[in-house]
Amino acid sequence: MHHFHHRRTLSHHQNERHKTPAVISGDFDGALDPQHASRFDVVTLPPWELNPEFQQLVASFERVLPLKKPSLLHQSETVSLLFAISEGNLGNLHRLLVECAVEAIKTGTEKIDKSIIEGKQWLRPTHGIRELV
Repeated sequence: MHHFHHRRTLSHHQNERHKTPAVISGDFDGALDPQHASRFDVVTLPPWELNPEFQQLVASFERVLPLKKPSLLHQSETVSLLFAISEGNLGNLHRLLVECAVEAIKTGTEKIDKSIIEGKQWLRPTHGIRELV
């Protein structure tokens, strides 16, 4: 039902005669049926570099994770590990951090540490449904 609601919303906005383009972000694998998927162009964003901006990005993710204790993910060793697993891809980083946060909650540690991140190294890059070159 969740995907159905989004499809109806997308259809509604596509049928309106607004001149404002819609920008939708995220991982759309399986989220859109072929009829809707053919209406959108997918643009791949360049990967992040391992630099202070990536550290800020990781810190901003940490602020919204529902954990009770600080994880200090932006620190050098941890951020390097996150970067290596995510390959600097925003969607991959998001998926990795969500998986790590779930693990931290399940284990009761309430923070993401190096061992939790290392345990999620199996998470590998995802690919979109198509790319606009």
